[in-house]
Formats: sequence, structure tokens, C-alpha cells
Amino acid sequence: MTHESTVANRESSRPHLVKSRLSRRALLSGSAATAGWVAVVPSSAHEVSVREVFLGAVRAGDSARVTRLLDTDSGLIYTRDDENRSAYAVALLAGRSEVSKLLLERGHRPDAQEAALALDWPLFESLAQKAPGIVNLDHPLGTAMVAAARGGAGRDIWRIYRQGGDPNVRPRGKDSPSAVRVALEHRDPLTAEITASSLLGNGADANPEERDGRSPLHVAAERGFLDLVEALIRKGASIEARDEMGRSPRDLAEAGGHPRVVELLARHRRIPRDCWSSRRAYDVHGEPFEEPDLSAFSVLRIEDVVGAAHFNHQSTVASIQQFPVLAKAQGLTTEGAVEACAHTGQLPIVEDLLAAGAPYSLPTATVRDDRRRMAELLAEDPLRIHERGAHDFALLWYPVLGGGSIAAAELLVKAGAEIETQHVLGTTALHLAAGRGQLDMVDFLCEHGADVNRVGRFHDAKGLTPLQSAEAGDHGQVVKLLRDRGAVA
Repeated sequence: MTHESTVANRESSRPHLVKSRLSRRALLSGSAATAGWVAVVPSSAHEVSVREVFLGAVRAGDSARVTRLLDTDSGLIYTRDDENRSAYAVALLAGRSEVSKLLLERGHRPDAQEAALALDWPLFESLAQKAPGIVNLDHPLGTAMVAAARGGAGRDIWRIYRQGGDPNVRPRGKDSPSAVRVALEHRDPLTAEITASSLLGNGADANPEERDGRSPLHVAAERGFLDLVEALIRKGASIEARDEMGRSPRDLAEAGGHPRVVELLARHRRIPRDCWSSRRAYDVHGEPFEEPDLSAFSVLRIEDVVGAAHFNHQSTVASIQQFPVLAKAQGLTTEGAVEACAHTGQLPIVEDLLAAGAPYSLPTATVRDDRRRMAELLAEDPLRIHERGAHDFALLWYPVLGGGSIAAAELLVKAGAEIETQHVLGTTALHLAAGRGQLDMVDFLCEHGADVNRVGRFHDAKGLTPLQSAEAGDHGQVVKLLRDRGAVA
């Protein structure tokens, strides 16, 4: 008898979670991983011992031992841990890619949440489309959004939204992990920040209630994520929140040796909070915007419309001709159809949507260089200078996105917009203008205090300076101007 089959298990009496009224194979298989879990004690100590040895080999990345155990008992492929996660999920969570591939080769069939964890987008999309709504169901890995955050989806987290994933759905309330916190806990710091930033910029709650009181701000502060701490603060995270040990985010930043984070938290009142008061307030005629009744349309249909509005003029026009109310559509990212084409600079699509009744916000007015309306909106509420567009785009980005209107940028700066404050992960309007070769805009921004050497990570996780952005776009005149202004390679 092999050692694997005889190892004693100290936890042989511990129940593991399985779904009731299923065969042993189904109890251990991925097909049971959606809802209705109950505690079931394994049938024997032997079964538990083999199970624990197998899972131990999976966690350790011991492919040879996993292979031997599966050769002895092929049914081990259906093994689940005490949290009812499959061996495949256990391998992925442990960063054991070789073992996860082996388990696939030996017959494991991932479900949608496991595909999200593995960042296997073709498989995830196929499974999600076969069972609409499955992405938001309870699961040992959390919702598909949480699973993708665990896997380090980064900017690709949009793929979960695209299939109807909601970043704020928590089937078990505060007993379910929040997607933002899970993202911030990823082992790789860069991945953690990019994924969390993507969630926060697309409607995820910055202040979710956590069972242990450990908020996303606690995690970001403890890990020294300066840009994320700032983003969480401006999005309303509680500075005074305490975890179950009574510690504040500032306490954790101090303990972790992050003086810049400590200083930022100390002066949090000086950080402008995001404003959205114009986002869905008026139409293009200045009349109050009326929220539409879109209950006749599926979440996926609305996502299709918003997705198409980024670049597909023909599809967008066809949609609003058939259903004019879809011009007012807003996706799960909180992005409206008109905002999608505004931030991509697709002005003809913007015009058609506005004519059909889409809301007319300050960012959209800015991308159109509609300075009269910009001035009116800012006069009505000066805090709108801190308004953010879709995906957390800063207001000062929009003159660049609209083609480079210096007059629009000047209006915003005179109204109080600060170039270095209006950033996402360090990326400012200067990075965008440099990357697009907008020489006059680059000159204007530099004249108004833009940092020519600031590293921005919105477009590249490792970071780019404005000079690197200009060089990547082969904009020689901009490169020369930035160097003359003090930019260094």
C-alpha cells in the first residue's frame, strides 16, 4: 500500500461542504459549485487522508505526486477542499500553473467562476453566455467578478462586466468578500493596483462592509499603495474605519513603514472628492434628464449597446432607431452609451446619441468643446471641476480626448482644475497629449505646471512618463519639447 493511501489525517472528522442529494462524483465535481451548500462528513478516515494528501500535493505544486495519486484513483480529480473549492481552483490560488494544466489534461472541467479565476476568457465567455446570470451567483470562489479579481484580471476585468457581472453583488452580504478588497490582496502589487483601480473606476463600492472590518482602504494603506489610497479617499472610503483589532488605515500604514501614505491620510481633507452631479442631470437642450425604464431589456442587451457605442457607429444607430430609449442606456460599469463614444473621441456617435435624448454631462460637453455649456455647468456647481467621466477619466483628459482644444483646457484650469491632481494611477492629461502628439496642448500643460517626469500607469502597469508616451507614438516635436522642459529618459 502506498504512503499516499495510508497517511493519517488529523482533521478526519472535519466536515467539508458539498451540495446535497448528489452522487459522490457530483459531490466532488465542479458541477455542484453554485449554491445550496451543506456540510457533509466524508465517509471514512481513509477517504479524508487521501483527499488531504492529494490537495497537499496540489498546493505544493508536486506534479509527479499528483500524477501518481490520479493514476491510483482517477476519482480524485473531483476532490474539493474544506471551502468546497476544486483541486483545480486550489492549484490556481496557490500559483501552481503546471498542476492546474495537469488537472485539465486529466479531465477537470472548469465552471464559469473557475474560468474567470484562470483568466481563460474564451471559456468564461462561452460558459457565461450559456447560462446568463451565473456570473453573479454564490460560489466557493465568490462571484465571477471576485474570482477574476483573485486571478489578477487587471484591465481585463471588463470582460466580467460584459457578461453581466456586477462588482457590488455579494450573495452572502458581508460574509462574501468584496471584489475591490480581493483585488488589493493579490500577491503581485502591480496587478493588485491595476485590478483594483479598474474596479473602482467602474462602479465598485469604495467603502464595502467587511466582516472583519478590514476595508479596501486598510489593505491599500498597509501595502503602501499611494495612488489607490488617494483614489479610495476621493471615492468616499472611510478614513476612520477600524478593523476587528481596532486599527485604522493610518495605523496600518505606519506599521508597514509607508510614510507617504501616512502623510496622505493625515491630509485627507485636502483631497478633492469625486463629483458626478452633472453626469445624468440634463439633456443637450438643458432640460432635466429623465431616467429611462429599461426593464424590457436584458442586462446583456444594454451592455451590447454601451459596448458598441465606443466605436461602432452603424450598430449604435441601428439600436437607437429600433429602440430610441437605448440612447439613455447605462452599463454595469456605470458608463453610459454617450460616455463610451465621448471618451473614445467618436464625436459623430456622440451627436446621434445626444439627439436621441442621451444625458449631456460636463465631460461630454468638454470633449465637444462646448465652452458655453461647460461654463454654465461649472457656474451652477463649482465642485464639478472634480467631476469624473466613465472609467474614472479625469475631467482635464477630455480636451485631449476631443482633439486638443486649448480653449477648453484653459477654461478648466481657470475654474480650478489642477493637472497633477486630475490623474488616474499617476497618468495625467500630459501623458495623453504627449502620446497623441498634441504639441500645443503639451506646451500649455507644461506652462501650467504639469510634471514632465511623472510616471503614469493607466495604460501600462509598469508605468510610462510623458516622454516615453511621446517616443512610443513617434512624435519627435513633442519629444524635443518635453526634453527642453526637463524630461529625462
